[in-house]
Amino acid sequence: MRLKDKVAIVTGGAVGIGREMAVAMAKEGADIVVIDVADNMDDVIKAVAAAGRKCLAIKADITKRTEIQAAIDKAVAELGKIDILVNNAAIYPFAPFLETTDELWHQTLEVGLYGTFLCSQIAAREMVKKGYGKIINIASTQGILGIPLTASYTAVKGAVIALTREMATELSPAGINVNCLAPGLTLTDHAKSAMPPEVMAFMGAAVPIKRLADPSDYNGIIIFLASDESKYSTGATFCVDGGIGSTMLPGLPPG
Repeated sequence: MRLKDKVAIVTGGAVGIGREMAVAMAKEGADIVVIDVADNMDDVIKAVAAAGRKCLAIKADITKRTEIQAAIDKAVAELGKIDILVNNAAIYPFAPFLETTDELWHQTLEVGLYGTFLCSQIAAREMVKKGYGKIINIASTQGILGIPLTASYTAVKGAVIALTREMATELSPAGINVNCLAPGLTLTDHAKSAMPPEVMAFMGAAVPIKRLADPSDYNGIIIFLASDESKYSTGATFCVDGGIGSTMLPGLPPG
């Protein structure tokens, strides 16, 4: 087991990509702390327990310093340490640029960018005490490409990529690796219900692998980044997007 007896925090870990990552790390031997605003986290608790590991589920708002401080204090008190932080929580709104409201803009940045900063700062203060830690920021290919209808989300994810580099510069000498995972468009329940079908169809056709991602497609890379296999990687962004970030002309036949 590559994460045997590690303790991993996953924000937004109740559903979707976060849930899949939490369960994948549990299967590799990690105890899991899920921080989410969801009222019901029974599904991920049961899935982690089925993998034979502990799951501490804490309802907290990642934009509230007192709530996150309390959550991390509880995690350390009950599980003894923090080895891994996966900053996955975000909101994913869809709106044309000309119709994006101030409220939507600020809310997206508050959760996706400030929340990532806040959780990282508080968790890193614990990691520094032991001279060890892995922080994995979940960005998106949308932080690199221009995708329609997602101005606020695209801005957040681009900023998360930049923040990852800065954090790595400061924290790596203290034994904390900071890396970034940039997924492609993923078939989560939220994306399927919220994104216009024509955008989903366009994006699916544009991916060189010719399909959108399943949440489980990121299990391998999250284990790598959370484990000591990635001990010499820091400040990097890993695009796992079916190749969409590497192509400009979707849909052309081979040859």
